[in-house]
Amino acid sequence: MRKILAIAEFTARKIEEPAFIILLIFGAVCGYFVSEMEPFSFGKEYMLIGEMADAGTIPLLGGFLLITMISMLLAGFYGATDIPREIENGSIMIILGKPVLRTEYLLGKYFGVIFIALLFNLVSSTTLIVAHLFKSGELFPAEILFRQFLVMLVIFPFAALNIMFSCFLSDLGAMILATTYTILSFATGTIPIVSQLIPKSAGIDSWLYLIYYFFPNFYYYLVPVKTSGIVFIALIAYTAALSYVFILIGSLKMRTKDMN
Repeated sequence: MRKILAIAEFTARKIEEPAFIILLIFGAVCGYFVSEMEPFSFGKEYMLIGEMADAGTIPLLGGFLLITMISMLLAGFYGATDIPREIENGSIMIILGKPVLRTEYLLGKYFGVIFIALLFNLVSSTTLIVAHLFKSGELFPAEILFRQFLVMLVIFPFAALNIMFSCFLSDLGAMILATTYTILSFATGTIPIVSQLIPKSAGIDSWLYLIYYFFPNFYYYLVPVKTSGIVFIALIAYTAALSYVFILIGSLKMRTKDMN
């Protein structure tokens, strides 16, 4: 575990680079300007947020969703480029020349990328919360905030997805394939709805669901849900399972990958 944390710390040192500091400033400015965006739920206004919470179903707020999307892009970029670039410049051999397993290296990279993305998200979200307090004179209810931070779980499998592809391809190829796979994931996420519109006599339901199970369903992170109960537990379990599968596939490839 110590080796994994050391590699994660080495990866996370990118937060000291001027480019990332500029990104943090951009995130803080973005958080300020999107603090009053409407909920991602049929255009309801902020005045109705408390009523939604009382009803037990809490939507995503537009500002938090936008920040999470930017955080995903950040996680995707670092996840897809870090390993191929270290293979290209030979620095990976320096790390693996020590008593470090390739799986430990991969996990360290994963946790380092997650730290970078979550730091950006935390700084931007904190600015958003403070800006909302300054503009409206009131804090978001605790239940609302918890739901917004819950959507950050999508960063974990998305980072794992990009790292997995980076084990097979170059940095550009990994980004392109991960983007394509993500778009297809959103497309196949509509299959349960589409299948209800197709006559059973067509006999293609089983084929549609076969395709469906090859892709993660990111819509699970977007729908209004209760912040307690089985849905909350299932979302965490789904996140852990997706991340594990992607990292496992990447790890299997890393064991046989030529680093020269």
